[in-house]
Amino acid sequence: MVLDGDNVLVNSSKKIEDYIPSVLDIYVVHSERFYNGEISAGNYLIYNCQWSYIYLLNWISMYTILPSVPYHNNDNGALHIHFALSVGKMHPACFDLRYRSLNETWYDRYVGCIKCVIIGQRRFDHIWLLRRGHSFARDYREPENTILETDFLIHGFKIDSSYYYRWKIRTSVCRHDIAVWSLPIRSEMVVTDRSIAQALIRHYDVAAQKNHPESIGIAEVFDCWPFCQVDLTGHKEQTYLKTLCKINHHSSDI
Repeated sequence: MVLDGDNVLVNSSKKIEDYIPSVLDIYVVHSERFYNGEISAGNYLIYNCQWSYIYLLNWISMYTILPSVPYHNNDNGALHIHFALSVGKMHPACFDLRYRSLNETWYDRYVGCIKCVIIGQRRFDHIWLLRRGHSFARDYREPENTILETDFLIHGFKIDSSYYYRWKIRTSVCRHDIAVWSLPIRSEMVVTDRSIAQALIRHYDVAAQKNHPESIGIAEVFDCWPFCQVDLTGHKEQTYLKTLCKINHHSSDI
């Protein structure tokens, strides 16, 4: 389990095993960020095996292949090309868009290009990409900075822990007494009513599509969260690709 340093645990009753696919040959689990759809580089699960070593070495080698772009998000950004190459779905148009990623708009187009080439697929040979709103680490910024039933970690949290905790965690005590691992979460931060949580997801799913249309395409999780199927399929996939690929002006052979 690889994590950014700005994650806060908000639900100690969840297990990381809840996010590990039952499929035996999945060695890496990535996830899509809710607010812009990009593949997160900071939080992922990886199985200790030879295939994973090669995967990480190829990811590391991206710095020798991809030139530095002034605006470019080099951690998440580099991962997108590595991801597409790893699943055998890379397209030259995406390389071109990466070189143009000098601002957020062009970066979103680049992310959208990668999403267009992998179509609605989220499960690949050895790699699983968790859909938006289904990750083990959800971004702090939405919805409303609250804790939902599916949450395990909140990512991007850089303020005092008293925001979520009633008192400060004493790590020295936790080392010796597992009973104190029951988190002192502020009850007012937890959304216990699923219908309210679904309404929040709907609101922020639509907002994400409006704010990042080039990388989101359509609001596609509000009507199935928290139990969306692994891949986008059927009419939803067709609408998703028609919207996303048209926005990014990709060639018809992608």
